[in-house]
Amino acid sequence: MLGEGKDMTLRKNIKNVTEKKKRGVVAYQIYEFNYHNEMWTLKMEEHKNGFEQAYHIKNAP
Repeated sequence: MLGEGKDMTLRKNIKNVTEKKKRGVVAYQIYEFNYHNEMWTLKMEEHKNGFEQAYHIKNAP
């Protein structure tokens, strides 16, 4: 759910969630995978049409 874990009484958080909804974002997904014996974390935005878009990838500790 968008805004989950955020203080939704703060103007900046309300604006952030509103902008995400305008782009069609409905949820976020986090995937972990092994590549060349290293763990990676991939964060994705899920859009209302089912499309997922990567927005962050990093080598997991």
